[in-house]
Amino acid sequence: MRQQPLNPWLEERLDRWAGTGPVLDLGCGRGYWMEHLAAKGVPAVGLEHALDRAVLAGHHGPVVSGDAARLPFADASVGLVWCIHVLHHLPEPALVLAEVARVLRPGGALVLAETVEDNPALRLGRRIHGSWDGVGIHARFTGATLLDGVAAAGLETVEHRQHSLASFAAWALPAPAGRAVWRGLSAVESRLPATLSRWGAHLECLARRP
Repeated sequence: MRQQPLNPWLEERLDRWAGTGPVLDLGCGRGYWMEHLAAKGVPAVGLEHALDRAVLAGHHGPVVSGDAARLPFADASVGLVWCIHVLHHLPEPALVLAEVARVLRPGGALVLAETVEDNPALRLGRRIHGSWDGVGIHARFTGATLLDGVAAAGLETVEHRQHSLASFAAWALPAPAGRAVWRGLSAVESRLPATLSRWGAHLECLARRP
């Protein structure tokens, strides 16, 4: 189990809303968060499109290799969807959010973290280098348009926050120093007026299905 939270804000909401599960780790990658959930004893299942990553994630719990726009889960069958930096890799995020709303139980939650392009420097950089961690970027949005998409899917935003380009850049620094810098900047930014987030590069959101 990790000695220090990677992202205290997100992980506190994961702990508070996961309940008895199950949690769907949507776009689980190589299983980083699957391992975290397994260590906490929270029932979880991962979904990952890339078969090689799904195999690695499978060491930490059940994983399905599938399409996020056509989730292979029954209606109202999931207590929480954990979706961390996934939507910008997908061509139709609106369909994915609609599927998230479908599989969530009434009162269930979505914990979402995404790169947003409010900052013009980030917009330029992502057009020059159109991938992250070897996976292409296929959807782009600002913080406002992403929250609009969450609402259009029938989900109610409970709370959200944005981070500046500085903290986004700190995340890309080598760990563990970069993570420590990021946590420090994140704590400072959480106390700044919300109007300053209009130049944000990263959005975190907690939404629920009514």
